[in-house]
Order: sequence, then structure tokens, then C-alpha cells
Amino acid sequence: MGKLWRCASVSVLFAGFAFSLGGCGGQGPEGSTTAGGEQDTIEIGLFTSRTGDSANWGKATEEAVLLALEEVNAAGGLLGKKVKILVEDDASTPERSKTVAEKLVNEMQVVALLGEVSSGNTKMGAEVAQKAGIP
Repeated sequence: MGKLWRCASVSVLFAGFAFSLGGCGGQGPEGSTTAGGEQDTIEIGLFTSRTGDSANWGKATEEAVLLALEEVNAAGGLLGKKVKILVEDDASTPERSKTVAEKLVNEMQVVALLGEVSSGNTKMGAEVAQKAGIP
């Protein structure tokens, strides 16, 4: 039941992004573009605990997000574009969460961030996203 619930929650989250990303632009370094210069993939950042005290929860979150990603892309993606998740390890610490969120936003140029299971870590990433004006 828990895994199903996580997958359903992440699927709803992706659906919400479809509405909030309508006006988002920018191209990440990995993104490909069409002849008109329009990006044909939507890159979303995920900062999660792959290591550290919360690694079990972080790995489960990452698995759920990637499972939902497969479903979203199989159904045509978001806004007719494939979605790519760029994952960074926050090592289960708020300080590292802020650092990797900044990397995802500023260097990798994601158009949205998915947060962490730990509220303290999520708060640090949320501040980065709010400052950048992305969901």
C-alpha cells in the first residue's frame, strides 16, 4: 500500500507541474531542442538523500519519482514533451540540500524542483526554488 500511495502522489505532483510549467522556459545543459529552438524535454530536479541518515527514505522517494516518470513519459509526457529527472544527493543534510538545489537551478537549469522527505532539507531547497521563481 505504501509504494502505491507514493506512486499515486508523485503522479499527481507531475500533473500539477503540467499546469505550473506552462510559462517556464530555459534549457538545461542536457536538454535537446527542436529546429525552432524550443526544448523537447522538460528537466526537473530532485534533491534527495541517497546517503546519510535518511538514505532509506530518500532512495524510496527516488524510486517512486522514477516509476511515476516512466508512466508520465509513456502517456506522452507533460505538455507534449518528455520529462527528465536530474537527481542530486543531499547527503541527508540541510546545508547540502541548499548546495545541490542551487546546482540544479543555477548550473543544470531545471524548470522545477522536487524536494526531500525531510522537512528541514526541503525547506532549504524550497528557499532556492522560491528565489529562482520556479515550482
